[in-house]
Amino acid sequence: MRPAEAPTRSTLFPTGQRAGRKYVARRGKRVFDEALLARLCEADGVSGHEDVVADILQSELEALADDIHTDPMKNLVATRRGRKGSRISVMLAGHMDEIGFLVYNVDEDGFVSLAPVGGWQAESIVGHPVRIHCRSGRTVEGVVHRRSAWLPEHRSKELRLDEIYVDLGLPGSRVGKLVS
Repeated sequence: MRPAEAPTRSTLFPTGQRAGRKYVARRGKRVFDEALLARLCEADGVSGHEDVVADILQSELEALADDIHTDPMKNLVATRRGRKGSRISVMLAGHMDEIGFLVYNVDEDGFVSLAPVGGWQAESIVGHPVRIHCRSGRTVEGVVHRRSAWLPEHRSKELRLDEIYVDLGLPGSRVGKLVS
């Protein structure tokens, strides 16, 4: 049994101009907007702070939808009416938020302690770059590390989230001023 074919751009959207970009779509050929995908993947949208992602989606959907609104739970709802008399309804749903962290402490050496927002496993984040959004509006970048990773007794045990931190590569006094 073959998996169902994914819908093509030509079955979803008319060929031609859409939101200022030209699409060439032929039946059977998948076409998607790589620039939009990159913008969505790079947008920070930790649960409760998805406004940037919602703004990107709203600007893209304006050219396609008959009505766009945000409900009291901050869901973005776009409606496109079909042909008059049609009883077919289609709903495409997805989530805009992503799992992330909250900063809960900056120690005297400038290492930033994290509290998870969503389901994280500590092993999966060590070594990854992160962005911290400061109250001032500034964004600083750092790398997630684990404490005492060079000690044999720490390598053999399961890593806990309270054992990881973010290193911004800055002196402790400067990190405290930036992040808090």
